[in-house]
Parts: sequence; structure tokens; C-alpha cells
Amino acid sequence: SLWRIPKMYLMHGTKDSMPLTIELLVICYHCKILFGSMWSYITSREWCILLTETLRGKDLNRILTNLASRKFEAYGRILDVGGGGGKSSYWRFMKQTRWHRLTTLDIDPKSNPTVVHNLEEVPLPFTAEYFDTIMLFNVLEHLNARTEILKELHRTLHVGGVIVGIIPFLVNVHPDPNDYVRLTRQGLEELLSSAGFSSVRVQYVGRGPLVASYYQSEFLWPRALKLLILPIVLTLDKIILTLRPSFGEKFPLSYAFSAKK
Repeated sequence: SLWRIPKMYLMHGTKDSMPLTIELLVICYHCKILFGSMWSYITSREWCILLTETLRGKDLNRILTNLASRKFEAYGRILDVGGGGGKSSYWRFMKQTRWHRLTTLDIDPKSNPTVVHNLEEVPLPFTAEYFDTIMLFNVLEHLNARTEILKELHRTLHVGGVIVGIIPFLVNVHPDPNDYVRLTRQGLEELLSSAGFSSVRVQYVGRGPLVASYYQSEFLWPRALKLLILPIVLTLDKIILTLRPSFGEKFPLSYAFSAKK
């Protein structure tokens, strides 16, 4: 269709046609739609995200957990626990097609959260059934009283509301201010169920044994070297998982989870 207008001018001239400026505007509009769609398609591909996020300086676990966040939706009144000033990197990947209003809660006042509060001190300063979505990204491992805190978050969640989050597994110890635990799929499912949540879903984040090994030493390598090695590691792991699909579950970098009230 982009070639229709030049062809028309060549065959019939400019007689009885629209002004040239309007025709050019039509061409520019179609070009914008065509190339805009192509750009959106390319930038949404996993390989492109792995490339661009590596160039941004993100580690592989963060990139893969951000990709897993594409299944989550930011909707309604949202509580981002440990979210600091809000709009962390996972926000760029979550669905945001519906109305939402964000409240962040963090122990560190320097991160400029909406509410400064220590999660270990319950009750939380929110009324019952206030939030539609609770986000718990990379927080559970830093909490000692996990069941009690999840029960308190359950109280503040509206009936039918959703809690979503990420918890690391094959990740280095990172106190903030403490680091207590790593949970398996089974442990996470039982923890959320014991706090009163239903429809619990837990999905491993990672690839296979080579990606898990790569991640342990990734911090030592410059970005240029990462761009060379990462495609090889991902390709080899894809072959391994084709032959042994169960290996993916055995070497998770993190877990993504969701549950309902």
C-alpha cells in the first residue's frame, strides 16, 4: 500500500489527485504504523531484551525475573513492598493497561517511599481490604517472620485481589539489612497457603545448569565478554533442556509467584 501513491502519480500524473502535501502525510502515517509495529515486535523479543538489558548493566537473574514479570498486571490500588521510590525495573515489563495507583512501603527513608515502615512490625498502617494488588519483589528472603507478615498483607488485600512477586534461589547472600532464607517451589507454596492465600502459582525462573553456573561468576566479567558468552550458554542450555527437560526445575535462579485472596 505504501507504493500505491507513487505508482498512481507515475501512471496518471497529478490530475484530479489530492494535494501532494496531503499524500505525503498519508505516506508518513503509514510508514509510522509499519515501522512502529516492526520496532515494537523486535524490542519485545526475548533475545533483544537480553541484549539491551545486558548493555544496561542488569545481571542475568534480574533480566530473567523482569521477563517473568510480563505475566503480572499492575492494577487498581497497588502496594509495592520494598519498592523504595517506586517504578523499579520490573515496572517496564508488567502489564499496565488498566487504572492503577501506586503506594510504596520501605524500611529505608532515603529511598523516598510513600510509607516508611518496618515490615517486621505488625500491624501494617493500612485498613483491611484496601489494596487490589500487592507486589513482593525480592523481599521475602529478607524477612524472619514471613508467615505473620504474609497474613498481615493478606488482611490488607481486597477479596479477589492478587499478590505477585519474585524470590531468589541460586543467588548470592545479600543482606538488606538481613538475608534469612532461600525457598523451593514447595516451600513457597506452603508458605503462601498457610498465610491464607489461594490459587497459588509458582514458576521457576532460569534455564538450565549452564546458565546457573554462568550467573555465579557473571559479576566478574565485563559487558563485552558477557555479550559473547551469554548466547553460547543459552544455546547449550536449550539443547540440554531439550534432552532433559527436568533440569530446568533443578537449577532455578529465582521463583516467580502469584496468589489470590
